[in-house]
Amino acid sequence: MSLQAPHILIVLLVLGLVGCGSSPKRGAGMDGPPMEGGTPNLEDAVVRAEPPSRYGNPPSYVVFGKRYYTMKSALGYRERGIASWYGTKFHGRRTSSGERYDMYRMTAAHKSLPLPTYVEVRNLQNGRTAILRVNDRGPFHEGRIIDLSYAAALKLDILRTGTGLVEVRALSPGERRGPLPAPDTREPLPGPAPLQVRDSAPAEGMPTSTNAPLRVATQSDDEAASRATISTQDRVGATVAPVVSPIDSEPAGFAPSRVASADSRIWVQIGAFRDVANARELAQRVASTLGVTPQVQEHVGADGVVMRRVRIGPLASVDAVDALLAQ
Repeated sequence: MSLQAPHILIVLLVLGLVGCGSSPKRGAGMDGPPMEGGTPNLEDAVVRAEPPSRYGNPPSYVVFGKRYYTMKSALGYRERGIASWYGTKFHGRRTSSGERYDMYRMTAAHKSLPLPTYVEVRNLQNGRTAILRVNDRGPFHEGRIIDLSYAAALKLDILRTGTGLVEVRALSPGERRGPLPAPDTREPLPGPAPLQVRDSAPAEGMPTSTNAPLRVATQSDDEAASRATISTQDRVGATVAPVVSPIDSEPAGFAPSRVASADSRIWVQIGAFRDVANARELAQRVASTLGVTPQVQEHVGADGVVMRRVRIGPLASVDAVDALLAQ
């Protein structure tokens, strides 16, 4: 399969075939830029070696009844999906790492990356990039993979829309370096930092999200993808493979490989199966429940295993994804 210029985003949609409930969109209307004062620092964060944060890296944590797992390492992490941003409402408050949130610095929040982690975020719709330091947890809005600071959203040009289609890639020290940022002379906040919940709770009945790093394993034919994210989580050369939870009893999910495309459309992936009958059965259930007919597509992995992916799409915008998730 070609790995050239992949701009298709796959949505791994948790399907309990129950109403998901809608969540409000983030954007300037809810948590916008300051009325006056403050100068954003748009210089890329400096990628440097740092010890793990004393706070913000529990093995797992629960928000709105969903359990999230902290990755032990960000090595090889790459994910595509929808980014949101947060501003004045949380400016000056303590982040999950214990630091103060400064909306004018190049930072971000992520549900599972180790704190801190440096990432390069690329806006797939305009090509703009920014190097950010992940020092907080979130976003806890269904279908969002990263929450950007006001400064980062400004640099990536997603302030007005509130969301954007992005690729997030973890960086190692020395990989890319920007100018040194101005030192933070403020006194650090003591004590463990509580999670700052910035989004409304998901609907009842939604399964636990694993948010685990990609690892190749085997999944039985009757297990469907179960992670609720809007993304393709991949490594270069990765093929369709399940994501194995750090806890054996947790369900596994699938992360699709890159798909060659010249546009930035979004596909909703409901499940992936080895048994074509199971894939077709799920497609029929979705068609009768949601009134849309999913496609069943075959994908041959590098190990020769044929997977049948059940997908809805293509969808033209983030709004279309949100509308589908709200059904």
